[in-house]
Amino acid sequence: MDWSNWIPAVTIPAVIAGAAWLYRETVGRYLAQAIGGHFAEKLARLTSELHRSEQTLQTELQAKQRQIDALYASVAAARSGRQTLIEKRRLDAIERIWKAAVRISFKSTVPRMLEGVKLEVMLKATGSDREARTRFFKVLDDALGATAFTQSPNQAPTMEERPFVSPVVWAYYSAYNSVVLHAVLLVSAMSRGLEPKYFDFNAIRNVVKEALPHQTNGIDEHGITYCYMCVPELLDALLSALQRELDGKSQDADDLRRATDLMHAVTELNKENAKRADQPSGAASA
Repeated sequence: MDWSNWIPAVTIPAVIAGAAWLYRETVGRYLAQAIGGHFAEKLARLTSELHRSEQTLQTELQAKQRQIDALYASVAAARSGRQTLIEKRRLDAIERIWKAAVRISFKSTVPRMLEGVKLEVMLKATGSDREARTRFFKVLDDALGATAFTQSPNQAPTMEERPFVSPVVWAYYSAYNSVVLHAVLLVSAMSRGLEPKYFDFNAIRNVVKEALPHQTNGIDEHGITYCYMCVPELLDALLSALQRELDGKSQDADDLRRATDLMHAVTELNKENAKRADQPSGAASA
């Protein structure tokens, strides 16, 4: 057997296979290292950029947070200062309203004097005797100074106090003021000969009933005189409302409803009082 013919057939494929394996190992390892190094470099650059971006973002976020904190502190300080000013203004308003009520109490001698007079009975008894009625009220006016009260400067708190107190406080103050003023205007007008027909006594009844509901039966039984007897209790109700205001006690829906109803009645009485204050002298002889 001639082995010389088989050697090339065996060695040549073996050489080729070995060369292929060597090429694959050498070139493959080179390519793998080259590609791996390239991606590692890119990954390192990307990681570095992400790190720098994260640091930049954190720096910006910290700057924004400092701005927000500064803004919040500024707003909180402004709100605190504003609340302090409002609270001071509220306390000033409470003090001014009570001082005004004390000044009004000097005029309350007029309704207190009328407590001993059955007003409706007296008006009915004098009937058409306007002269006797006028003399009676003239004596009261001279003794109490009702007309002088109507001509004195108005030192009551203006509407600028109203936003700084509760509706209940303002309603009771208005009720007290309007009822006392009604008595003053009644004596003053009657002393000048004004006829009773010019007075609408339902308005004062409604105010006292709204302010002091428990006195309704007494008012219905005793009339206007009983309304004047309730003047001290109206002042006590105002004082109680002011004290609740100072204590910071909140008002419920019933309180606000009663204050609204009371202010509606006071508005009607104020209209009646304004008519009497503006009544021309000629009406006395009408």
